[in-house]
Amino acid sequence: MLLNARHPCCSSPTPAPHSFSPQVGGLPFAGYGAHCDAYPCDYLTVAAALGTSEQDIDEFLRRLGQCFVEFRQRRQKQQQAAELAGGSSV
Repeated sequence: MLLNARHPCCSSPTPAPHSFSPQVGGLPFAGYGAHCDAYPCDYLTVAAALGTSEQDIDEFLRRLGQCFVEFRQRRQKQQQAAELAGGSSV
């Protein structure tokens, strides 16, 4: 939903979960994907290419906002279904 062939100037958003610390070749990579080893929370990175227009950024932000809206709606439905089933919330 965020990207398509008409807007190739933004990379895929990359989540950087603060708790993700894989090992590569037996070496730990604390804070893998983040810009420091001890970043206190998860965050999302997006890269924009040279030549990206203001309209490209505006469109990307509009789509990102819509993704958040849809995520919250799905999560709320899951929580309501879990409550009706007598389980704990998601």
